[in-house]
Amino acid sequence: MKINIQFFILSSVKQIMSEHMAGMIVVHFAKEKLRELMGTLKVGDEVVRDMKGIIMNLKVTSITNDRIICNYWEFDKETGDEIDEDCTGTLSYILPSSYVNGKTQ
Repeated sequence: MKINIQFFILSSVKQIMSEHMAGMIVVHFAKEKLRELMGTLKVGDEVVRDMKGIIMNLKVTSITNDRIICNYWEFDKETGDEIDEDCTGTLSYILPSSYVNGKTQ
């Protein structure tokens, strides 16, 4: 049973990443899985930032009520989308590196 759950989570992340990168609307269920993944993050955790195919490994340095902060970058706590008041649209997003790399916590 545990293997099936891990496979389901990884499949959901791959679906979220491909739909997000293509600029498509993510279905409600995938949004809920993403919200769950983002809710597992804590200070010190490693995340993967995807900026239109450019991958960067970051570490969570702070978490507020609505944001995840990784050094100079701020991300929405529910969606993982980068928050940049100077730009419109999504520049990049983050996911927990443990899920992107196929591991579980």
